[in-house]
Amino acid sequence: MIPKSYHTSGTQRLKRAVKVLGSRTIDAAHAEDARQQEAAGVIAAVRDRNSLVPTQKALLESLGLKRRTRQLPTLAQYTASKSEPVSHAKARLGS
Repeated sequence: MIPKSYHTSGTQRLKRAVKVLGSRTIDAAHAEDARQQEAAGVIAAVRDRNSLVPTQKALLESLGLKRRTRQLPTLAQYTASKSEPVSHAKARLGS
């Protein structure tokens, strides 16, 4: 009788490889499918938002509401205000 390990054919090696690697391939395919579905969902949400914005703007304008802009600090001013010591920030707030 010939030992089984000697009798191992390429088919058996392939079966073993599919058993080990097959689940990885399936998992990768599922992950790719999930990414595609997520991207499609994001695209749909952006389209919906873009179609609703003009409607909301028109409704607000029909009510007499207008968009008002406000002055925002520059990035340098903002970062400088965040890097101030805590005692200066409290003094500025009146605490």
